[in-house]
Amino acid sequence: MSALLVVSHSAGNGGAETALQRLLMFLRALGHTPVVLLPSREGGLVDWCKRNRFEGLVLDMQHALPDATTAFLQVSMQGIEGITEQLRPRGFAAVITNTTAVFQGSRMAELLGVPHISWIHELIDDGSEVRCTGIPPAEYLRVVGAGADHLLCCSQAVQQQLRDCGVETPSSVLYPQVDEDVAPAAAGRHGRIELLAIGVQSVRKNPAFALTVLQALRLRGRDAVLHLVGANQTQSPRVKAAIERRGLAAAVHRHGEVGDPYALADGCVINLVGATHEPFGLTITEALARGVPVVASRSGGPQELLADADLFDVGDVDACVRRIEAVADDYAAARGRALQRYAEIRPSFAAELQQRIVAEALESAQARHRTAPRQPVAYMGPRVQAAIGLAALPHQLLLDNIAQESGLTRADIEQRVQQEKAETGRAVLEDCRRYDVVPFSPSPQMDRLYREGVGFAIELAASYGDDGRMLMAGFIISRMLYEAKTRPLRVLALGDGIGIDSLRLASMGFDVDYIDFDGSLTSRIARRNFQSFAAAAPAGAGRVSVIGDASTQPPYDVVVCLEVIEHVSDPHGFMAMLSDRLAPGGLLFISECFDGVRNHWPTHLQSNEDYAALLPMMAADAGLVLDDYMNLPFGKPYVLRKAAPGEPPRLAQRLRDEKELLRNTFGAQWRIGA
Repeated sequence: MSALLVVSHSAGNGGAETALQRLLMFLRALGHTPVVLLPSREGGLVDWCKRNRFEGLVLDMQHALPDATTAFLQVSMQGIEGITEQLRPRGFAAVITNTTAVFQGSRMAELLGVPHISWIHELIDDGSEVRCTGIPPAEYLRVVGAGADHLLCCSQAVQQQLRDCGVETPSSVLYPQVDEDVAPAAAGRHGRIELLAIGVQSVRKNPAFALTVLQALRLRGRDAVLHLVGANQTQSPRVKAAIERRGLAAAVHRHGEVGDPYALADGCVINLVGATHEPFGLTITEALARGVPVVASRSGGPQELLADADLFDVGDVDACVRRIEAVADDYAAARGRALQRYAEIRPSFAAELQQRIVAEALESAQARHRTAPRQPVAYMGPRVQAAIGLAALPHQLLLDNIAQESGLTRADIEQRVQQEKAETGRAVLEDCRRYDVVPFSPSPQMDRLYREGVGFAIELAASYGDDGRMLMAGFIISRMLYEAKTRPLRVLALGDGIGIDSLRLASMGFDVDYIDFDGSLTSRIARRNFQSFAAAAPAGAGRVSVIGDASTQPPYDVVVCLEVIEHVSDPHGFMAMLSDRLAPGGLLFISECFDGVRNHWPTHLQSNEDYAALLPMMAADAGLVLDDYMNLPFGKPYVLRKAAPGEPPRLAQRLRDEKELLRNTFGAQWRIGA
């Protein structure tokens, strides 16, 4: 009937990939010709496509979770427009994207002018790797909804989360499971409780909880063991350390990927699902179909699959242990209930029903596309690409401005920029020698370097297009676009050198006040850059104003201060000053390089190194609370919010809930030898 472009976030093996295989078979059965767009040429899904004669194409795709803005930036700057033009002759009638983890499918459908369907396999939360940075989770899901004409949801829980976030795109539930006849697992041949915790490779799967349950069972006199199935190399060392610390080495069996995890044990086998968030729970249906009892947390999908007697609240060790004991005490009856429960939910997985759901989703998407064309998503597209790429100030003009203000020749500036790219820090180190600066320590000589030196201008001209700086810009722009939906933003760019960040924000329509080292060469170069920008500003651009004293201005809604605080001899006072510049509820985007006491950064102060990764703690002292942070590169930037009077910082709670934040904070202290 028609060719369909099906975009997969992964080329490997997993629940979402298995579900995609079934979807491809449904589409073929409906008479369509699916072509699969994959992020890699190798992997289990690639091999499956070859065996089943599905054409595969390859395009690098950055996962959007947790780094949503990284994915937005990739879509903006990947050249999707050219790639789409190459695909246009194929005559695709629609695009289907598997999971919310990539956005290329949405953008391609927009450019091709065809319907787009997203099949969502995630519950977005703030406490695990299925979080998103740069914009709030609800806004992220609204972006997913805005980029689709129909949403397939892997469970009613996922569908309800979308509705709760205000997503109005039509949706339907397509369970990632097809009814299959499987032989029941062998009945337990002895009374030992054998727990299966499958898919423990992620924080969300909560392997530490499974260890606690095992430990509690054994302390209650139960003969119990735990099989951890699927632990990958990243998680295994931490899980192994926890096992050793708790003295559970003899009772925990760690497995990699196995074909049939339900054949690993022959006692009272119980599938334990302790996840904090579980959108569906493929292992639940797999276990029930084999007559293996399941005890699961009320974490989303499990409530749709299990009776209440088999559920416990997330993290409730007492309820979980008692449910496991009840199953083990009458294991034969529990096996019978598992098979009966599968018989009750089995009609929802019938291939005929699911094929009809897919056909109706395609019809719904086509109808909505005809009557309500989708609007471009603000976080992706040419405008963001132009802003981050500094299109409004061509590189050659930037070099001209540095040359004119510094008194050096254009050829000399160009040569120094190339040398800086080849040897990071060279330009500033040359200034250190010129002005007799002792590296890593404040002094009158270093103040003169800040006022008169050209090294910082050279360094910034060489590095503004680096991946890390563009990622920071994309992160900040995404969050500010979200904030600007509800209020106009007054923005201060503090310590912005030659004005690169100010110009990026102005290109997106924000009005910006700029301030840097008063009367310095870099600030004079920035003024020239702003004049050049104003002469050829794109439609809808904001203005940039150079100010001398931000304290005389009304409080700002946003302050941007990147890679500045490590140069300041009183970082606590500096943080307090930044807080004073913010209106209540205002946001501070700030990054630090306190641990940057290195040869190529001679102006970073040694006295600040012990503050490495402690910026959220310093912020709490200044009345700022941690609102968000970029994951990669970590803390580049942090997002701090001006607290309401009396609002507690709750930093300890944030560290407890977000293990990535905890690991990076104290890992930095370990690296510097604190």
